[in-house]
Amino acid sequence: MEFIPQVIVTGGYMTPPEVQTGQKVGQDKLLKIYSEIREAGFAYQAFQLEGDDSGATMQGQPLGELVTVRPPLVQVQSILTEGSTIDAAGRKTQRLTEIVARVLGVAEILQLGIRIIFHAALPSNDGRDFMLGKVLSAGNQHLDELRMGAEIWGGVKYYVAHPRGTYTFNVEPAIADEMKSLYIEMDAQFPGTHSPSEVLDRVEEVSDYVKTRLGSYLDKLATV
Repeated sequence: MEFIPQVIVTGGYMTPPEVQTGQKVGQDKLLKIYSEIREAGFAYQAFQLEGDDSGATMQGQPLGELVTVRPPLVQVQSILTEGSTIDAAGRKTQRLTEIVARVLGVAEILQLGIRIIFHAALPSNDGRDFMLGKVLSAGNQHLDELRMGAEIWGGVKYYVAHPRGTYTFNVEPAIADEMKSLYIEMDAQFPGTHSPSEVLDRVEEVSDYVKTRLGSYLDKLATV
């Protein structure tokens, strides 16, 4: 199976001297970051300053390329176009991060996070059938491929599209109680315009879905 990288996002905390003393980084330093990014040859054409000069977002090409500096939080997003490689995008991301760190006067990143989005082509061209018919029915089979000699657990993400909107939710073991229960994260999106007076109705609608439909589904699985 071929994995095609789409996006790399790196982020972490950089605390410059100004922030350590309760001050803002300021417009001059943020503009200097943007200037050095362009001088380094990166195709960045837009600079948006936060209203209080506490941070800025810099936008590049292709669309979606971003450097976000809101000290202490710093995030770099790189878009991989056709023919791009993880190595090249990783190098670019590192270079941009280095520029930000140098201008901010920071040597370390705290809690570095890396997110990579892939697309994977399937011979069947049917991702839903693969997940429902292969992954969910596999049980513990083949998990040694992923385990790396460590403990492993998994979760499931569901997407439900109905006429009024979409529900996206994850079901996975709850780490907070040593995975004795389930962690369920629901995201509901209702398109169009809505009155503020509808908020409670929509909250109750989503809550009812979880308690009744999802609850019934999980109860049935528990008795299989």
